[in-house]
Amino acid sequence: MTIPGVPARTDTRSDMRLAASAQVSPTTSFDGGLQYSQGDGKLPRLSFLWRYLPPDGRILNAGVRYLSDEIGQVDGSWRWPLAPQWMALGRINYSWLREKLNPGTGTLVAATPGIIEGVLGFEYNADCWTTRFVMHRFITADGKSTSSFFLQLELNGLARIGTDPFDILRRNIPGYRLPLDNPKPPSRYFGYE
Repeated sequence: MTIPGVPARTDTRSDMRLAASAQVSPTTSFDGGLQYSQGDGKLPRLSFLWRYLPPDGRILNAGVRYLSDEIGQVDGSWRWPLAPQWMALGRINYSWLREKLNPGTGTLVAATPGIIEGVLGFEYNADCWTTRFVMHRFITADGKSTSSFFLQLELNGLARIGTDPFDILRRNIPGYRLPLDNPKPPSRYFGYE
C-alpha cells in the first residue's frame, strides 16, 4: 500500500540517527545530532550547538541547524562585556537556503538567504541602576519584517521603568538571566527540530 502519487518504496534500509552531548568543561558544552540516509548517502538532518556560559554572566552560543529543503540556519547569540559596566547583547539567526519546500504544494520554491531574526542591545550597569537598550527584528511567515525597540531603566530593588525586553532576551539568548536571578542552564534542546 502506498500514498497516492508517491512511488512505492523499494529500499528497506532505515536512516541512522546519531546524537551526542558533552559537558567539555564547567563552562563549555556541546550538543550535536545528525541523520544519515543509507539509501541515498545524504544527511537530511543535522544540528550542532556549542555553548560557553561562565558564572560571571558572559554568554556565547553558536549553532547550525539543517533539515533538508526546510531549514538551513546558522545561529549565534552573546552577552559580552564591552567596557567596565557595559555589556553587548545579541543574536543573529541567518538562513542560507535558496530553495525551500512549500508545505501546501510539496514543491520547491525560491527562498531568499538572509537574517531571519536579529537582536542587538546594550546594558549599562551602575551601582544602583541599570539601563537596557534592545532592538529586535524578525521576518514573519509572509516574508515581511517586523521591528521593535525596548528601552528600560531599572532602579535596583525598587522598580523598572519602560518596555520590558526580558522575554525577548531570554528567548533569543539561551542562558540569559536578570542580574539578580540565580543562574540556571538553558534547555539542552534549544534549536532541536
